[in-house]
Amino acid sequence: MGYRSDVGIAIGFANDADVDSFLVSYSLKEPEFWASMVAGNWYRCDNNVLTTKYESVKWNTSYPEVSALYKMLNFATDNYVSAWRLVRIGEEDDDNEAHSDTYLDDESATIGVITSILDRLYDYVDFHRMVDVATSDELI
Repeated sequence: MGYRSDVGIAIGFANDADVDSFLVSYSLKEPEFWASMVAGNWYRCDNNVLTTKYESVKWNTSYPEVSALYKMLNFATDNYVSAWRLVRIGEEDDDNEAHSDTYLDDESATIGVITSILDRLYDYVDFHRMVDVATSDELI
């Protein structure tokens, strides 16, 4: 099977109109990718945020699907006032990474909006360590 990772991604936009435009534009731009990797895998959340989680996947930018996901994320930040955040947890305890990118321009008003969007994304995708314990109905 090989080494696997869990990956969470969130894309935040400045407004609903940008979310709608992105969804239509990218689904038309890359219909095969959209049908196989986005449709049925992504969620539209509050605050103009899209999220997804891929579990037990081989995650390397040399893989076409992973490269295509990064292309989609970059399309968002190249064309909309938006930001994205990606977190990946591998099988080893120290194999964790987080990446993000934002739309950039020279207008100071946009910088405040981008900062707000990026800060919000931490509420949607982040690392959390936890302990799961199996229990039964019989307490001793």
